[in-house]
Amino acid sequence: MSSDQRTQLAAVTYTSARDEMRTRIDRRDQVAVLFLGASSTIVAVVIGPKMSAGVLALAILVIWLLSAGALSLFLQHNEVIGSIGHYLKTEWNAANPVAVSHWDGSRELVKNKSIGRYRKLAPLLLIVIPSGMISTGLSLLGRSRYHAHAWRYALASCVLATALELFLVLNTEKKRNAKITSDSTSSSTGGRGDRRRKRQAHKGK
Repeated sequence: MSSDQRTQLAAVTYTSARDEMRTRIDRRDQVAVLFLGASSTIVAVVIGPKMSAGVLALAILVIWLLSAGALSLFLQHNEVIGSIGHYLKTEWNAANPVAVSHWDGSRELVKNKSIGRYRKLAPLLLIVIPSGMISTGLSLLGRSRYHAHAWRYALASCVLATALELFLVLNTEKKRNAKITSDSTSSSTGGRGDRRRKRQAHKGK
């Protein structure tokens, strides 16, 4: 393979990876919007004069299932986006050295801690907390209208599900931040090692 062909292949690979990242980001945002829209529709349909305890409990369960599915898709897109960025800054950069470092491998990303905080807050504010508030509100509404036990079981499952979703988000972001820090440290150490070897080789001459 000629040098021009390798350069063209590297450019196509990079562009394809970046396009996949943009597509994933768009789909991730759409997941949150669709969840909020579906939850609002369910609440609008359920709350009414013909509402029963069974329907209320079922609505709470459906909202929790929707939130679990939306959160899984949201975090999956986040993981793939991060993996693509990691690939570009490691494997792609190693095979195609460039003068400008990739964003995911830049020092600015490691120093800017607010990026990680906002990435952690997004699924919490858009999926986990809204689902918990909606389910709790419906449960309290059922408590004021009915003496049945259905709303109690629904509320208990909602609390447990919200706690599990919260743990999943925090644990995922903790692993991702640790990976970014580890990569940055190893990259920095590798750079210092290369400079040390160059100085030693120069002294040997």
